[in-house]
Amino acid sequence: MKIILIGNIGVGKTTIANLLLKNHEKADYLSIDNIRNQFGDGTMEKEKLCKNKFINASKVTSVLQIIELTGVGVLGERLFKFLNKVKVPVLVVHLVANHKVVLKRATFKQSTTPFPLPLDNIPTAIKYTQDRFEEGLSYSLMKKCPRAIFITLENANEALLNRNLLIILSNIELVKLFPNV
Repeated sequence: MKIILIGNIGVGKTTIANLLLKNHEKADYLSIDNIRNQFGDGTMEKEKLCKNKFINASKVTSVLQIIELTGVGVLGERLFKFLNKVKVPVLVVHLVANHKVVLKRATFKQSTTPFPLPLDNIPTAIKYTQDRFEEGLSYSLMKKCPRAIFITLENANEALLNRNLLIILSNIELVKLFPNV
């Protein structure tokens, strides 16, 4: 089974992933930021290498895999094209929070991840990502992987975080019970 966490910078994807990993200790965790930290240097050349390593790592199908990325751009397109071909259940969780919340979280969080975008452009990246989702990116990704289960969850505060974890865990159990639905 694959659990895909998508959403804007600062929406809580890593936080949710870490909580899921506490409940599924044997799960494989794949994050584009972790790959960038290991192999990236902020150049476009290394970014391309990181994206290829990410896609190749996502091809593991023998274990529960938690995959985290914004979902925007070439990486999201490539991942969802691949997901349509896998024979394991796919649960996609699109986390959302308003622009002020994600901007505050992203500004507060000191990013050391090598990314080919200066840190002072983070507000622009957040706005760009938000605009893509508002333009229907989730629907576009659903069309690329129609057999996946997609859920969208507001993730603006800690109370919602706990609720979201329960919803995601419940969906994981449902998918386990009915893997071919």
